[in-house]
Amino acid sequence: MKIVGGLGLFAVALLAGCGQEADDIRLQEITCPAVAVPAYGRDLVQWQGDGHDLTNLAYRVRIADAEGSCTQSNRTLNLSTRILVILQATRGPALAGRTITADYFVAVMRQGRIIDKQDYELTGVFPPNTDQLTLPGQPVKMNLPISQQIDGSAYTIEVGMQLTPDQLSDNVTSSRR
Repeated sequence: MKIVGGLGLFAVALLAGCGQEADDIRLQEITCPAVAVPAYGRDLVQWQGDGHDLTNLAYRVRIADAEGSCTQSNRTLNLSTRILVILQATRGPALAGRTITADYFVAVMRQGRIIDKQDYELTGVFPPNTDQLTLPGQPVKMNLPISQQIDGSAYTIEVGMQLTPDQLSDNVTSSRR
């Protein structure tokens, strides 16, 4: 993400006004962005064929955990965030083979708008005679611009499964039951 040009001038003015050296611009105590998993985006269900009963279930993947941490460099007006996503997969009777692929996203939100979104893919192989699988993702690192007025609490990190319109509709319908 880019820092707006005016923010650079703000940083210079801040440093000149406070008498701080250029290598020490820690603005405040660190507040990390909240990490959220939208209810309708938590699960991905992959069906085989036209039916939606247990015999047609290929696999189900759920976001088991999404946690974040952050640090602020003394040398920048950036908050370095690290998000770790862990998926839990369940094999269904209609899965041909043992390999599954699950797509998920990590999005940075500010004031209800997406300001950055990245898509990720995890592939897993069920061992023989196993129907549960944990898929840990690689840490996602992002830098968020901060200032005296904007700290980490101004942002939300949203994590969800990358769904088709039909999968999203199924999630909404099943949550109403």
